[in-house]
Amino acid sequence: MYQAAWNCVRLSVPGMLFHYTDQRGLFGILRDRAIWASELGYSNDASEVMYGLGRIAGKLKDRLGTDSALRIPFLNLFPDRVTNMPYVASFSEVPDDLSQWRGYGGYCLGFNVGLNNPINKAMGVCGPVVYKPADQEALINALVDEMLIDLEPHKDGRVPIAESLDRRIVVSCVQTAIFMKHPAFEAEKEWRVMMWKEVDGVTVQGVREEASVPTPYLSVPLFGNDEKSGGLRCLEEITVGPRTHQELTTLRVQTETRRPSINANVKSSEIPYRTW
Repeated sequence: MYQAAWNCVRLSVPGMLFHYTDQRGLFGILRDRAIWASELGYSNDASEVMYGLGRIAGKLKDRLGTDSALRIPFLNLFPDRVTNMPYVASFSEVPDDLSQWRGYGGYCLGFNVGLNNPINKAMGVCGPVVYKPADQEALINALVDEMLIDLEPHKDGRVPIAESLDRRIVVSCVQTAIFMKHPAFEAEKEWRVMMWKEVDGVTVQGVREEASVPTPYLSVPLFGNDEKSGGLRCLEEITVGPRTHQELTTLRVQTETRRPSINANVKSSEIPYRTW
């Protein structure tokens, strides 16, 4: 992502971030000390990214002007030229949240990502989602400002755009769009971790078979792992969401996490919401 645009997104990482998941996800995280990042093109968030890409493309065309030779090549910038998508894992600043219990799963894992336990470089780009229209506009303008500087030598159409610059523009637009979401979702206070398999040197490790569409995923090592002991020091709490047999489930999870390598506080959700 262009630096000025990233400066609009990047904020101080909060002390805790929370990941909502289902039962398979919970025990997979405990076993592998990693979180799955799904390819964005197969997820529900793909349509949200296209919304952001459309806004960016519209702004870029407006700023290029009708007399620019570049306006036609960028007229259909998206989605036709987005041939691959990054891999994304989602977190939230909000624990024990009713809307996220309904939408994302029955367990909420709280990870310490404070200053004494920084996010691992293996997790790629991590930042908060931007919801407010004014903030999104500032983010888009910062991105387009930097793109136009790179495109200035090519505005008259005489100097062709190098493939590397073309890809940088497309990738930067996708990266920026990932961190924009409709204001209706603002209460989720989402953070996203994004990785490109080509850029970050990681490989696809499998396909999520339980998804409605088989979805490629990457296994992303969690920050704060203790490699020597196999520990998961960054996992500080696990909340069992509303369900039948909630107390029994909480006791079972407490038993499964009662080991030297894990020091998480396991508790039941305080929300009186039934799923049956």
